[in-house]
Amino acid sequence: MFPVVLRFDGRLAVVIGGGTVADRKVSGLLDVGATVRVVAPMIVGGLRQRAVAAEGKVELIERAYGPADLDGAWYVVAATGDPVVQQAVADDCERRGLWCNAVDDPERCTALLPAVHRSGDVIVAVSTSGSSPTLARILRDRIANALPGSLGEIARTLAERRRAWQVEGASTEDRNWAPEIDELLAEQIPRCPAFRNSSDRK
Repeated sequence: MFPVVLRFDGRLAVVIGGGTVADRKVSGLLDVGATVRVVAPMIVGGLRQRAVAAEGKVELIERAYGPADLDGAWYVVAATGDPVVQQAVADDCERRGLWCNAVDDPERCTALLPAVHRSGDVIVAVSTSGSSPTLARILRDRIANALPGSLGEIARTLAERRRAWQVEGASTEDRNWAPEIDELLAEQIPRCPAFRNSSDRK
């Protein structure tokens, strides 16, 4: 598996399925700036309400899936619970070269979603490559509990320093950031071996 972080910025995600799982997927996609097309013979009330609240960012198509529903898509979620439809969506995505997340169906996925903790721009993601989503969620929660709530602020501070360094014409790749990061984290990180100062690690 090759982990990546995707930038949606208004790109189209197509969700095949209209149940509560699809609703959760739509919610997550809207949170990261996607526009969403939902295709399903039946769409739950919560998803309809979410579409109204999204003010034009969610298109609902209430009928059975067809390959043309992927037109214009950049990312696809198959959340139907029907193996035949799941396979059809996965096959169509493969032919088109599209990311496909088949819910609870790792063999049909080309994109597996990790368990995620966010703090501002900081994203901590844990994946078990589809073998145990529950383990991924438990590990995510335990890691999140060991982290300070101010990580987003620390990231912003470092971004400002990085921009200032670049304005001076210096390479940010050659700079040793570890002492500055350790200083920012010193009062925040709990006493945990996993977060000792960089200079202490062997």
